[in-house]
Formats: sequence, C-alpha cells, structure tokens
Amino acid sequence: SEGANYEYKILLNGKYLIFDQPPIHRNGRVLVPMRAIFEALGADVEWDEGLRKATGIMGDRRVQLTIGNNTAYINETPVLLDVPAMIEGSRTLVPVRFISESLDAEVDWDENTNTVIIVKE
Repeated sequence: SEGANYEYKILLNGKYLIFDQPPIHRNGRVLVPMRAIFEALGADVEWDEGLRKATGIMGDRRVQLTIGNNTAYINETPVLLDVPAMIEGSRTLVPVRFISESLDAEVDWDENTNTVIIVKE
C-alpha cells in the first residue's frame, strides 16, 4: 500500500494510513495531518481558523491543539508537547503519538522501519 512507501510510516491496527501529505519528523517526533489521524482513530474534528486551534472529539474526550503552542489540552487538563502542531504546506500537522495516546490508543515505534505502530481497541 502507498502508506508503506513513506519515509515515516503509520500502522494503525495492521493497516498503513495514507495521508494527503506524508508524515514528517521534527525533534524526535513524527507529525501527521490532523484531520486524517483524528478521523482514523474515530474522532470528529473541529478547526477554528481564528484561533488556529484543532479539536478532536471522541465521546466525552476533547483533545485541543493550537498551532505553534506547546501546551495541548485533554478535556481541561494541560499537556506539554515536545513539538507543537504546525502548518506545513497547507496542512495542519500534529504529533501522532500524543493524538493517539490521548484517544486511548497504544503506540509503539519501530526504528528499523521508521514506523509508528498504533493499536486502537
């Protein structure tokens, strides 16, 4: 599958995710397009252009990230990010491990293949 050819790959429940922009690597973190990863994990996405804020909603869980801001929120709880959400091309990219773990997925990293392995029940 096409997603297996990216330099940095995302494997969700055994299937490679395909993005409209390939994942990138920044400061030891892999970032992926926001809407695609939230939706792949079963969350709805809201984007506030004025605040440049993305919100993923799954059940009673709300995950909020603001472009360029290292503080994200899970519900009302602040979480410090190593790498903030960023705009690359015309896409909002978010750190895949943080998004996945904030939505109760298990995340692993295979450095031999540069693959982020996500398991979501």
